[in-house]
Amino acid sequence: MKVSQILDNIEQRLQNTVTRRSPVDRIRLLDLLNQELNTTLTMMFFAPLSKRLHPIMLTEEGKSNYLLPDDFPENFIKGTNTVRDEGRFLCKLDSGTAESEMRYFSPARFFSKHREDEDNGRPTDYTIFANQDGGKEIWIAPPPDTNSESNYTLAGVYQPTVWNLREEDVLSPIGALAVLPYSVLRLVDGANPLWGQEYERHLNWAALRAAEGQMHRFQPLTWGRNLDY
Repeated sequence: MKVSQILDNIEQRLQNTVTRRSPVDRIRLLDLLNQELNTTLTMMFFAPLSKRLHPIMLTEEGKSNYLLPDDFPENFIKGTNTVRDEGRFLCKLDSGTAESEMRYFSPARFFSKHREDEDNGRPTDYTIFANQDGGKEIWIAPPPDTNSESNYTLAGVYQPTVWNLREEDVLSPIGALAVLPYSVLRLVDGANPLWGQEYERHLNWAALRAAEGQMHRFQPLTWGRNLDY
């Protein structure tokens, strides 16, 4: 559905029965729609809104840190089908002839494991943190060596944290889409309790849809074992 159609739907619900005019201009409604989409996506994950960048960057020999896109979240998406790989993030290193998964470490563990004077090699580990300018950087280790085939490339799948919608944009028919009109309506027409009720109902439905798109594994807990206090 086009963003313009969503705005049309909102305007029709807000129209004065006599003047047929909306009390809120369209630019403001678009701003609110952006705000509510971004807020909803911080609460849950929707696979259709994920991005795959291949490559996300091209490495340089001996260079460990690289800037990430402005809309990059805290990390890449998690997604595996085996118990052994559960919790891995979808970040890969490509040498031109072979691909391998990168292992994520928290900044503290990453920098305690890898020295600044570490020899160059094939990168296997990475971490992510904010730099002084407020952007996000990915650090990889060991620092890339001279690859005989080509420079390494990093590829990954992530869900953007910030969306800047335009009227001509198209949103996939996902759970978040149904909740958006009510998200905006409850803000601009709070006196009508219907919008708040519909918002809660559609938000719960969206959360269910998002959960259905995730992989889960249940592990039985034996009393007296596997306890971590």
